[in-house]
Amino acid sequence: MEFENKTVIVTGANKGIGKVIALYFYENGANVVFAVRNPTSLSLPEDVASSKRVLVTATDVTNENLIRAMVAKAIEAYGTIDILVNNAGVDQPMPLLDITEEHLDYVWDANVKGLVMCSKHVAKEMVKQKSGKVINLSSIAGKEGSLYHIAYVSSKHAVIGITKCMARELIPYGITVNAVCPGLIDTDMLQNFFKEYSKLTGTSADEELSKMIEATPRGRMGEPQDVAELVGFLASDRAANIVGHAISTDGGILQH
Repeated sequence: MEFENKTVIVTGANKGIGKVIALYFYENGANVVFAVRNPTSLSLPEDVASSKRVLVTATDVTNENLIRAMVAKAIEAYGTIDILVNNAGVDQPMPLLDITEEHLDYVWDANVKGLVMCSKHVAKEMVKQKSGKVINLSSIAGKEGSLYHIAYVSSKHAVIGITKCMARELIPYGITVNAVCPGLIDTDMLQNFFKEYSKLTGTSADEELSKMIEATPRGRMGEPQDVAELVGFLASDRAANIVGHAISTDGGILQH
């Protein structure tokens, strides 16, 4: 199996894209750290939950002490950390005239500060090993603007910029860093976003989602597995020459 004897940390792995990514690596032979804010919210098949290749850690990425503990537990259990997938994040639409410091802090602490601090502490281990892969989850929102979406869009633009900086800084140690930019992916997070967004536009959530699907050349939403496959490729030796890029998986809605 492609990732046998590799150790992978996936943040925000309790559901949606993060959980599917974590299970992808497990199914391909890796030791997988499911880093979740609330472990009781994580439901896994019994054979996966009981596997020695699975470690569940209570990790709030906005808390540096919990990040340190996550890294220490991974090293204690498996000896190395070969791949980090920075997936944890939040989304909450809000018009500019209503934005508060609390709103900005809520989104940026999870999407930006958490990603940087997780990368910092995992990279310390990867530098010792002189190898590693870091994949940051951005979004197509990191490549364009969006109505009532300042905090999230700016945070995902930041993720792409951080990815480029980290890639230059870490490549001398044999560590590659790239970002993945999902488009419309069928998750609870996306459905919740459109419910909140529709309250601001005065339309229905289904109507707003339909507009986005119609604007997608593929003509339908993607699945979390589409994201997992791209993350898996970037984490593999096949992607050794891809450094500092932000690659979309969006059904063609953005074509760069």
